[in-house]
Amino acid sequence: MTTRIRTLPTERRRSVTWDQGNEMALHREFTIATGMQVYFCDPSSSWQRDSNENTNGLLSSACEWTERSVLRAARQLNRRPRETLGWMTPLEKTREVGATTP
Repeated sequence: MTTRIRTLPTERRRSVTWDQGNEMALHREFTIATGMQVYFCDPSSSWQRDSNENTNGLLSSACEWTERSVLRAARQLNRRPRETLGWMTPLEKTREVGATTP
C-alpha cells in the first residue's frame, strides 16, 4: 500500500479517508513511511463511508490475493461509473480534474 499510494498525484493523496478496518492497524508506520496523514471515517457515520462500504461489498477477502489480482480489481473499480461522480468513472474524473489543474 505504501508503494502504491506514492503513485497518486499529491492532490489525490490529501483526500484519502480510510475505513477503520484491520488493514490500517499499522497506520502510524504508514504515515511515517509516506509522510501522509491517515484520516478515519467517524464511527456511526455511514454517509462518510458510502462508496467505501459499497466497494468492500464488491471485494472478497483480499488477504490471499496476489499483487496482480489486486491491480486487476483496482482497474475494474476505477473504470466503474459512480453516482457521486455524476456517473463518471474515477479514472475519468481524475483525468478531468488533472486537465483543469494548473
